Amino acid sequence: MKKIISFILTAAMLFSLAACAPVSKDSIEPAVYRMEDAQYPRLSLEEDGTFRLVYTSMASRKTTGTYSVADKVLKLVADDGAVYCFDINRKSIEFNAELSDEFVKAYNNEPDIVDGTEFELWRTIE
Repeated sequence: MKKIISFILTAAMLFSLAACAPVSKDSIEPAVYRMEDAQYPRLSLEEDGTFRLVYTSMASRKTTGTYSVADKVLKLVADDGAVYCFDINRKSIEFNAELSDEFVKAYNNEPDIVDGTEFELWRTIE
């Protein structure tokens, strides 16, 4: 009997922890994402619905604007009118070029952001 109760409690705890994942398919928490296996570019999603995308550590170039979530897609609308969409995964977001404007590189040292480029959750914003 003790084993059954222990198993049930352990399973309940694991389900509770899984429910606390920072990224869900229908919403997204304020957080910082970075390109997989790289320090930059970094995408910050703020509590007030704004975003900031910083391309490199040395360049002052960044893109800012607002974001929204609908149908498992994070939609960024830049101040210049460009639209960038990302599919929401459990702890990452993936660039969807089909729904987006093209990322234009200002400098050769900036990484390419192409279809399927994954940004992983780096840290949450509290």
